Amino acid sequence: MLLPLLALLSTATPTLTLDEVLQKNYAARGGLEKLRSVQNQRYTMHNEGGWVTFQTVQTVARGLKSRSDMTMQGMTQSSAIDGFHGWQTNTFGGRKDAIDMAPDDLKAALDDADLDGPLVDWKKKGHQVELVGQEDLDGSPAWKLKVTLRSGTIEYVFLDADTFIDLKVITQRTVRGALVEYETEFGNYEKVDGVMVPMSFESRQRHSNWTSRTTVDKVEFNVKVDDSFFAKPGAPAATVPSKGESR
Repeated sequence: MLLPLLALLSTATPTLTLDEVLQKNYAARGGLEKLRSVQNQRYTMHNEGGWVTFQTVQTVARGLKSRSDMTMQGMTQSSAIDGFHGWQTNTFGGRKDAIDMAPDDLKAALDDADLDGPLVDWKKKGHQVELVGQEDLDGSPAWKLKVTLRSGTIEYVFLDADTFIDLKVITQRTVRGALVEYETEFGNYEKVDGVMVPMSFESRQRHSNWTSRTTVDKVEFNVKVDDSFFAKPGAPAATVPSKGESR
């Protein structure tokens, strides 16, 4: 009886190659042509984390540019990267002037500012992607991918086994000499201008009781935004990278 059972299981879970899984993921998200046509995106959302509730507007643009403006009780705290440098304010802590990001914070911000995500054009970006296989995720099968970013950060990406849409990512990165794991779950997908967008996020540091819940109120693509929007206030424009560097 064992051999027929194994045969049944093998037909119930078809084997796909890494390229086939990725192609299905691209298609589920709207297709490569549509994804590549997006030059920037802006999320307007509200966040809840413990006792804190605040509004956030996040703008991400090609070239690893990103800016986040968080507002709480009439005060706004900002952070941004221009593709090479990063800055932030600490308005909630009583400091409004912009200071440079710490190296680990800048590295994390650059990792997270990839407009398409790491799976699109991963070879060109210098990442490595491995298909681990299928794994149970909250009672449902999911494809598990191991992504080693160019920076050295490792991400485990989980795709729904039926729809191939992104469900969850576990991020492992070194922060101030210690390995830290973050977990983000995506939900409530909606199609916006032909692109599937998660309208809710739930993030937590693994092995921690702290959880941040984010609800997206509005998504905009290809908004009018100048590079100066991402630059540190009062700082000169970013230096053009030398040959061999890419963003």
